[in-house]
Amino acid sequence: QSLLIPDAITAAVLTADTAFADEVAAIRPASFDGDTGRYHLLLAEAAAFRGAPAAERAHADSALAWLERQVQERPDDAKLLARVGVAYARAGRKADALRSGRRAAALLHPARDANSGPFILVKLAQIYTLVSEPGMALETLEPLLGIPGWISGAELRSDPTWAALRTHPGFARLAGSA
Repeated sequence: QSLLIPDAITAAVLTADTAFADEVAAIRPASFDGDTGRYHLLLAEAAAFRGAPAAERAHADSALAWLERQVQERPDDAKLLARVGVAYARAGRKADALRSGRRAAALLHPARDANSGPFILVKLAQIYTLVSEPGMALETLEPLLGIPGWISGAELRSDPTWAALRTHPGFARLAGSA
């Protein structure tokens, strides 16, 4: 049985952890080869983990300024659409997030790409989680637990990305924490 740190403790640790804040502050767009969309998505996620929704939204909006231009150039790039979907979700744009995430999943399903397809479905599940659709998130994650990959019950129980799912009735069965 793996250790599950309660979400309140995780948030408190990340909020008070100056080393975490210092490491995040040291990251620059150059760390992502100039991909400012990925840079701002990381900062949005870090802000969410620290319990700073205004900063999360601001960084998501900054990510979208870059990512939306990229989508215009590459409208069928499933990985890009998945990132845009996460940015929309973090920016509070539920309909746009769902549309982008679902399109990404339709373009690159695991049945067609066993390597990248699961990644896209994880991003779709993350979008569902961020827009308060926990049942859909769990439904999307369930088939991924039966194939080789990094998504596991332990991952779902320990990664703060999935914290909002932990109170859903189906979580314990899916994550094996019953």
